[in-house]
Amino acid sequence: MSRLFMPFFVVGLMAGGVDAVAEPSGQATLNAVAFQPMPKAAALEVRVLNDSADNLAIKRELETALAAHGYSVGASEAPLIMTIDTGEDVGAWQYPSDSGSIRMMDDRGRLFPQGELNVTRMARLPLPKTTVVTPPQYRLGLTLDARANGVRLWQGWSIADLSQGEPAELAQAMVPKLAESVGETVREARFDLQ
Repeated sequence: MSRLFMPFFVVGLMAGGVDAVAEPSGQATLNAVAFQPMPKAAALEVRVLNDSADNLAIKRELETALAAHGYSVGASEAPLIMTIDTGEDVGAWQYPSDSGSIRMMDDRGRLFPQGELNVTRMARLPLPKTTVVTPPQYRLGLTLDARANGVRLWQGWSIADLSQGEPAELAQAMVPKLAESVGETVREARFDLQ
């Protein structure tokens, strides 16, 4: 009986009854800094730091979005170079305690010759560590530099929690907002991932 049920179940899934890919949800944060003014119809070349398949897909989407905003994209000797950098930040880390030593003073308020007492050597206690826990995040960053002298004209980045979608989906949702902000300064702008 189980042998007969399995093929019908698989055929039912293949017929399109289940959508396995979820859209990104939630919000992302966009920041951008314009260091120098730039012409709106500037010609630029888009590069990636890591030529993985996902980053090359981001490059194609970004080139399309920039062209829609009036930029001439794709010229290998364009006067401007836009670089794509992606990454994921871990969600937790620890800082060692800075209270491993305490200042030792005599009865007149003067420091003893060594000045400090190492508490960990004297007490042999594990000192507390500061633990910082944040959700793991995906970051898509863009920089725009002049080819002739390497001067940075603009830098923008967008960050979203990885719990809101897969990196490729998050990047696809971030690209239009980043392309729209090229040449502008934006501070902590929240936008919906779609």
